[in-house]
Parts: sequence; structure tokens; C-alpha cells
Amino acid sequence: GSCPTAPRRPPSAPRCGWAIGILTQRPSMAMKKRLGLFLLTCPRWFQDLLAVKFFVTSKLYNDAHAPDDVRPALLQTLRRLQLKQLDLYLMHWPVSVRVDTDGSWTDVGAVPVEDTWKAMEDLVDEGLTRAIGVSNFGPQRLAALLRSARIAPAVNQVELHPALPQWELLRFCQHHGVHVTAYSPLGSPQRPARHRRTDF
Repeated sequence: GSCPTAPRRPPSAPRCGWAIGILTQRPSMAMKKRLGLFLLTCPRWFQDLLAVKFFVTSKLYNDAHAPDDVRPALLQTLRRLQLKQLDLYLMHWPVSVRVDTDGSWTDVGAVPVEDTWKAMEDLVDEGLTRAIGVSNFGPQRLAALLRSARIAPAVNQVELHPALPQWELLRFCQHHGVHVTAYSPLGSPQRPARHRRTDF
């Protein structure tokens, strides 16, 4: 039966395909809460979804880089998604800042990436995520992390498209066995230029 409290899907959309679309959208707080409410109020629909294997990824936000904040941030994500484990947890940016509603960045205090990564490695040990990775890391920042990491990043998610091919970064990741996934594969002219830097 239908669930009036759940977000609508087009009548012609496949059940699981539509669900995967939600799961792979930008992991905003509103989306997580919306999906969590949907799964809570539609258990029969969720059982159909569980019959299909899907890969769930979320990100550690920029203002939760302090080691003591890493685990609570992931637990909050798991509660909202009603899951016990993620497939992949990414460090969103290699800088500890807050992104304000107007798109500006506010420094919330320097936290070494290596300290944040150690806390993320503990999440793998605890079984809260199957793998960990990074996002928006350039070759230099990634090389520094690899030198100290106990668990190497499984993924580096970056903006990648014909106008921003990032050949050096691709070669570096391939050499070190770090899988590259692309966001904005058709470009992102609406994003501020500082968000498209490749020298992080």
C-alpha cells in the first residue's frame, strides 16, 4: 500500500532505483532525515528495498574533524539512515571549516588531517563502516596522509570532467591503489571557484 507520509516517487519509477537515487544524493541533513522518516513509516516498502544490494556512502562534515567528534558524527548519520553500518565513509574536505548558508567558509580551528583519519580508522575497527576514504584531496595532501595512515583511503572523490581532468591526481591515485570517483562529471559552473581548487 501507499505511505502518505513518505516522499513521493513517480508512479513509473522502479521502487529500488528510486530509493538508490535518494541514497546517492548529496548527504545533507534534510535528506538523511527525510529518508529516515520514509523508512520508519514504510516498513513493508523497506523490506522490498533490503532485498536489493546497494552501497551506502556518507561524509564526515568539515566541522566534525576533531577526533572526539568523528564517531558521534557517524553515529548520528547511522541513526538518521536507520543503519548499523556504512559501506563507505568519506572525509568531505581536507580542511576543518564550517560552510555557512551563504556558501562562505568559516575557520573553526586547524585540526590535522592525520588526527581525523586516525579516528576514522577506529570506525573501521569498530565495524561502523566497511571502508573509509577522502574527498577533494590533491596529490600532495593525499601523499602526506598515505605516509601516516594505517588504513589507506579506499576512495578519493573529486570533481572530475573534461574541463577539469586532473591527470596528475588520477595517475597518483592509480599508482597508490586509491579508487577515484567523480562528482559533477558534467561540470559545475554554479560552484564558487574556491570549491574547485585542486591544490588541497
